[in-house]
Amino acid sequence: MLYKVLGVAAGFFTTFTTIMFIQSIGHALVPPPDDLDLSDPAVASDYIATLPPWMLTLVLFAYFAGAFAGPFVAKWLGGGSGKPYAFLFGGLVLAGTLYTVNLISHPAWFTITAVLGIPAAAWAGARFGPRRVVAAEAAAE
Repeated sequence: MLYKVLGVAAGFFTTFTTIMFIQSIGHALVPPPDDLDLSDPAVASDYIATLPPWMLTLVLFAYFAGAFAGPFVAKWLGGGSGKPYAFLFGGLVLAGTLYTVNLISHPAWFTITAVLGIPAAAWAGARFGPRRVVAAEAAAE
C-alpha cells in the first residue's frame, strides 16, 4: 500500500514537473511580453492567436510528455497494472487542458489533438512503465 501511495505522489509530481519544465523551455524561446496580463482571458486569447504553430505544438508536447511520464513513474514505483494511474494522471491533464481551452480560445486543431493525444499518452505511459518487482515475488520465481 505504501508503494502505491508513493507511486501516486511521485506520478503527480512527475506529471506536472514535466509539463512545467517543457513549457518553461517554450517561454525561454518565445518570451511573453512583460506587460502581458494572462489573468484576463481575452488578452490571453489574443496573445495565443499571435503565437507560431510550433509554439502551440510545444505546449501539446508538454501535455503529452506529462501525461506519459506520470503513469510511467507511478507504475514503476507503485506496481500494479498501471491502468488506474493512466486514468488518474491522464484525466488530470485532460481536465486541465479542457478547462484552459474553454477559458482561453485555442485553435481547433490544438483542442482536437489534445483530446485525442493526452489519453493515448497516458495509456502508453501505463503500458510501457516498468513493473515494480516485489522481493517476495522475485524469490518465488
